[in-house]
Amino acid sequence: MLHDAALVGAILVVGGAIYLAIFFWVTVQRVNELGPPKPPPEQH
Repeated sequence: MLHDAALVGAILVVGGAIYLAIFFWVTVQRVNELGPPKPPPEQH
């Protein structure tokens, strides 16, 4: 049987991994929607 501290630690690690996965997935989706960055306008 796991100790309570080990159980809480495991839950925090798994929760953090899920949070990061969702965060990076949303970030990638936003970047894909925006497309590549536009070049800066040329100054004449």
